[in-house]
Amino acid sequence: MKGDQLGRQIGFPTANLNLDDAKKLIPKNGVYAVLVRIDGSEKKHNAMCNIGVRPTVSGKTKTIEINMFDFNLNIYGTKLTVFFKQRIRDEQKFESVENLKAQLILDEAKCRSILA
Repeated sequence: MKGDQLGRQIGFPTANLNLDDAKKLIPKNGVYAVLVRIDGSEKKHNAMCNIGVRPTVSGKTKTIEINMFDFNLNIYGTKLTVFFKQRIRDEQKFESVENLKAQLILDEAKCRSILA
């Protein structure tokens, strides 16, 4: 589903998940190395996922956002299957969006290493 598009503005576009089943279990808030399958395809894409309220940008509701690496296709309206591989850190509030962006660069490097 469409989000605020802040991730796109800072170089980390995300797919924002809309859970269609209220009974699905959601992992603890934080950042994860994940694999993503689009619409049941066999191919899995390396990605990182944030689960939480986005405290740096004064978020209020829990979101699940996926940043797929080396990926630039329009996937609005598609079904994503997310395979959680490893939790890398807690969600945290940063002093600024620039500090958040610096951490996302580190998070991406760690996720790429985990998923290699």
